[in-house]
Amino acid sequence: MTDKAIITELTNYTLAQASFSGVLNNILGFVSSGDLEATAKVLQSKEVYDYYLSPAKMLKSLYIFEENRAVSIKKTYDSYSI
Repeated sequence: MTDKAIITELTNYTLAQASFSGVLNNILGFVSSGDLEATAKVLQSKEVYDYYLSPAKMLKSLYIFEENRAVSIKKTYDSYSI
């Protein structure tokens, strides 16, 4: 995985965070009017799911990048250490 994948996932995370902020504003409106059923429906929406999933995807892409970098460094070290 390349650094481009990390940037993509970071961008997706930022977009999901902005979308989730809008969801939270909707929830505040429902809660203040006492409509907890609508609040529960909003909390089960795709935007909320994407918000919770996006950090995991971002961290996974970062992990894969760092793992590949470490393997590359080890191979280079092994090649030159005789």
